[in-house]
Amino acid sequence: MPTRTSTGFRFAVLDNVKDVILQNCILRLYSGTQPADSDTTEGSSVLLAEVTLDGGAFVSGVSTNGLNWGTVVDNGDGTIAILPKDGTVWKGVALADGTIAWGRLFANTVVTGDSDTAVRIDGQALTTSGADFVVSTQTTKTGVEVVVTECNIKLPYN
Repeated sequence: MPTRTSTGFRFAVLDNVKDVILQNCILRLYSGTQPADSDTTEGSSVLLAEVTLDGGAFVSGVSTNGLNWGTVVDNGDGTIAILPKDGTVWKGVALADGTIAWGRLFANTVVTGDSDTAVRIDGQALTTSGADFVVSTQTTKTGVEVVVTECNIKLPYN
C-alpha cells in the first residue's frame, strides 16, 4: 500500500520550507540545459542573473536582500505551492547576454557544484504564468533588469 499524506501535512511541510529552509534565499537564472537533478552541478550553463529582493546586493549566509515567501496555496491541480511574499519585488540585473532557460533557488547559504546536502530547487523559467519561475523576459542583455513575477514551488499530492 502506498504512503499517503494529509493536506494538513503538506501545508505544514511548505510552511516550514518557506519560514525556515528557504528564508532569505536567492534565485539564479541560467541559460543552457537544466541538470538532471538539483544535486548536480550547474554544468556548462551560463549564469545570466541573480534575483534578490528589489535587486539588492546579496551575500551568501547573510539575510540582507534575500527572498522570502508568503502564502501557501492549493493549486487545485494536484499540487500545493508557496508563492513570493506579497508586496515584494524579485529582480536582478542581467550579468550576461543570453536566453534564460532554467533557474536554481538556493537557500541563504549558496552551495554550487555537485552536492547531495545543499538545499536547492531547480525549475523551468518561462514568461508563461504558472511556470516554476515566471520571468519578465527570457532574452537578457547585460545590465538590463530581469523581474521574476511568479515563483511556484510545488509539492505534489495524491
